[in-house]
Amino acid sequence: MSDFLIFGTTFDPMNYFDFFFENNSLIWELVVSIGTTDVKMRLLKSIIIFIFSSIFCLISCGQTPTKFSIIDDLSNGDTLTLFAEYAECGEWGGHIEKVFVIKKEQGFLAAFYADSISCPMEKVSRKIKEEKSKALSTLDKNIIADYIDKVLIASKTKELAKFNALYYFRLITKDKKYEYLNWKMDWKEFQNMRTKIFGP
Repeated sequence: MSDFLIFGTTFDPMNYFDFFFENNSLIWELVVSIGTTDVKMRLLKSIIIFIFSSIFCLISCGQTPTKFSIIDDLSNGDTLTLFAEYAECGEWGGHIEKVFVIKKEQGFLAAFYADSISCPMEKVSRKIKEEKSKALSTLDKNIIADYIDKVLIASKTKELAKFNALYYFRLITKDKKYEYLNWKMDWKEFQNMRTKIFGP
């Protein structure tokens, strides 16, 4: 056997490695000194696969991964709403927090809103507690994309409803809505996402 395929291309290993190892005499001498021709061929094939894999890793692993999921589907002027409602008032609900992701020609803007309530809910009084806004960086968009992935995964789970109270999370676009009902009231992902982007 004198030829083999690497990535769909036929190589003559001896000619190829004469070129590839011309500046690596110690490696070449080691290969030449080992066993039979068949053993040499297998070793040479393993070496070139390792080298190509290393080069590919250096190229691909050196790049910052981006995964914007639903954010990519937003058109100019569209808004993605990340909604959370808690349960300070038990079965009547609790305070609401929202993150609005808005697509603009120059990039993405985000606004954070949180209110406060007084219980009991029969005499509810909602007041704006906090408002913040900022332009989103690539890191911010990745944080939001990670949060979106977690909501989509969580929305497919079925939790046993032990109480009338729950935490309620939504993703809302102009034509889609996803929701996760957290009956255990222990899901911290919205707070984590909001804190990373807007601070505590």
